[in-house]
Amino acid sequence: MKDKKKIIVVFLMILIVLMVILIGMMIYWRVRIMRQINADTQTYDTYSWHYVMITDKGNSTFWDHVYEGAATAGKECDAYIEKMGEGLAVTYSKEEMIEIAIYSKVDGILLEGDESDSQREMIDRAVEAGIPVITMLNDNYGSRRLSFVGIGNYDIGREYAREVIKVATKDTKDVLLLGDRTYEGNGWNLIMNGFSDTIRNEGNHLELNTSLATLNSEDPFEVQETLREIFLGDSVPDVVVCLNEVNTVNAYQAVVDYNMVGQVKIIGYYMSDTILNAIGKQVITSSIVFDADEMGHLAVEALNEYHKTGYVSDYITIEDEVINKNNIEEYREHE
Repeated sequence: MKDKKKIIVVFLMILIVLMVILIGMMIYWRVRIMRQINADTQTYDTYSWHYVMITDKGNSTFWDHVYEGAATAGKECDAYIEKMGEGLAVTYSKEEMIEIAIYSKVDGILLEGDESDSQREMIDRAVEAGIPVITMLNDNYGSRRLSFVGIGNYDIGREYAREVIKVATKDTKDVLLLGDRTYEGNGWNLIMNGFSDTIRNEGNHLELNTSLATLNSEDPFEVQETLREIFLGDSVPDVVVCLNEVNTVNAYQAVVDYNMVGQVKIIGYYMSDTILNAIGKQVITSSIVFDADEMGHLAVEALNEYHKTGYVSDYITIEDEVINKNNIEEYREHE
């Protein structure tokens, strides 16, 4: 009799354990199913337009700010702005990214312009596919781009010339402009014309020899080697004018490395923590800046206006400003 009771007790215990396991499994699968249902029914933001921003300066403070302005404008006009190429293991050229954008059938392209024939061809292909293209900062003359957002190269040359005139003395002789090889062509001619005209008209009390060196700013080794040759050569320039952010930072570092602080004056381009600190130390005397946020904002607005009306201005101007030791704190506050 006792054995029979033991068997019943054991049987009930096993049954209870099995029921607990069964209930646990039911709860587990119910949770899994509900999670799947929630995932399947999750809502996502939708947009009327899909625009891509294409540059080859992914690590540039300037283009980061341009994207922020574009993204803000996108939210205002129901457009999703994709920063193309970001986070990819493979590096694509701007032309390759334009081709990807064409196959993706995007609604518009915001493009860092240059004067290469290859870019001109890809812009025209995009337009033929019904995709409007806005060039930013630098234009691609002769292409079928919809609009250009930036400041004219001639005016850029004038602004830099005025900064050179401010820092030049009767002993200042040699001025070197450091540019990016990507933008060789008509753009550089306009910059040099604006620079030369302003020196001739507003700096005619000076005797300056001006030269231009263009570097491949995407190749750090080439930039460093070229700067080493410049600063350790027989004829060191008195003033170096940097026409992009990368060359500004590298020229600043070279002047420090080769103990030429105070001997060589640097006029820079745009602002980053490094550039602002260098201005604070008066190693860089001044820097020309553009409202990058405004550039991105205006470019997106132009695309949206075109989709609504079929028309947009061929040339959209942004303002430039000069950072120097007198107003640097204002810009530190905005960083």
